[in-house]
Formats: sequence, C-alpha cells, structure tokens
Amino acid sequence: MYINVGRRRFFYGAALALVTSSIGLAHADDPKNGGFRREVIDLFRERYPDRAVEAGSDAMSIKIGNSQITLDNIYKTVVDLNGQERQEAILSFLEFAVKAGSAEPAIGAFDQIKSKLRIQIAPAEFAADNSGILYRTLSMQVIGTVVVDQDSMYQYVSENDVKEWNVSIEQVFKLGIGNLDDKSTNVQSKCFQVRKQMTDV
Repeated sequence: MYINVGRRRFFYGAALALVTSSIGLAHADDPKNGGFRREVIDLFRERYPDRAVEAGSDAMSIKIGNSQITLDNIYKTVVDLNGQERQEAILSFLEFAVKAGSAEPAIGAFDQIKSKLRIQIAPAEFAADNSGILYRTLSMQVIGTVVVDQDSMYQYVSENDVKEWNVSIEQVFKLGIGNLDDKSTNVQSKCFQVRKQMTDV
C-alpha cells in the first residue's frame, strides 16, 4: 500500500516569487522540524488547489490524498537553489508524485521486493488513519511499520500483502530490520584531499 497508502511518503508572478522564495529559504533552514515540508505544502496548494494535501507521518513527508511521499530526495536536490529555480524543481517533483500516486501500482511479488523492505517508525495514530497496514506497537505513541523503499516514495506493507505472499509476519519484520541495518551500516567512507587555492584580489 502506498505511502502511497491507498493500496497500500508553476509559475508565480514576480512579486509572489520573491516573497515565497524568501519564506522557502527560511523554512528549508530547518527541514527536520517540518520547515521544508511546509514550503512544499504551500507550493502544492498553490499549484493544485482542488487536491487534498497534509503533513505526513514525519517531518520530511507529505500525504497527497491516500499517498504519502518522502521529501528527502527533493530536499537534497533543491537545498542550494533559490527563488524560481527552486520552486520549479519542487513543482516538477510534485507533478511526478501526483501522477505516481494516481497510478496506484501493485506492491509486487515477495521475491521482487524483499530486499527493499524497511522498518519505518510512525506515530500511533497513523495505524488508525490507515486501516490494514502491517504494524507493531512499540509504545503508546509509536508504532513500527514495514515499507517497500521505492526511492522517492514508500509503499506500506499491509496485512493482506503478507497473506498474498504466504510468508510470516515475523519474516517480514526480520527482513525489514536487516535491510535497514545493512543500508545504515554498509556505507563506504571516502577521503578527499582538499586543496586550498589562493587568489589575488
């Protein structure tokens, strides 16, 4: 089911562009506290006034209808951009996200997606809002879910998915934990020599 959870994360006038770009830069200074998410939601509502959008399950995701979209990749793309160039990049991403969410692709066969399973932490109310997702209660306020990592968006695993795969819930959670651990620890470290260039002014 998508985060994208259903079956299952342009142009302004010159004056408005100046105002929103200034606000956007202030928002983006603190993305993990929801600043960048607010910027994206503001642009989405301006571009798609008839579509529903809201904050996602964490500070770097939004929910478009029944689809939750992660903003990590687009943030990395626009972090050094300003003004209209930044807005156009975000709006292009949102256009792709809207089209992808409307397609509602199947989650896929187990053998095809098992290496993409990841554990995803979410607030407890997320389970109530998205009936049928596979989850475990971690505390009164937090649950653990399993998602399929599709690069720019997540696809949540549902209880029905597990039944169709004919595998155990324990196996799905075990793979999600193992894959996340591998992704977090198997990172190559590279050393770069920085040459300081002196320039006469």
